[in-house]
Amino acid sequence: MTVISYFAYLHDSQRQSEDIDPNHAERASIYCEQLYEQEVLKITKKQFSQLLYACKFHSDTKVKTDDLTIATCWDADRLDLVRLGITPDPFFLQTQAGKIIASEIKKTTNNLV
Repeated sequence: MTVISYFAYLHDSQRQSEDIDPNHAERASIYCEQLYEQEVLKITKKQFSQLLYACKFHSDTKVKTDDLTIATCWDADRLDLVRLGITPDPFFLQTQAGKIIASEIKKTTNNLV
């Protein structure tokens, strides 16, 4: 839960634009490194590694993970795309729960059309 909470706060914290901003994930991971080095983030080395990887690759749909914590971070981010009017595609989600939620969103969205 700690990693997921930090991810929620930090993964988009270095965006310069709400639209296209291809380097925001890299900037977010650098910011996480700075916070960790300054001992602002009170997490273990393993948690830091998970957070860094989750932030760095959260916008790259080609990257996969077997780590449930990282997968949960990415699924939460993709499920939140609804706020931008984007229906999340279950194909790009990594957890079973995420796929189910995305499928329900897709059904609801299709019923509105």
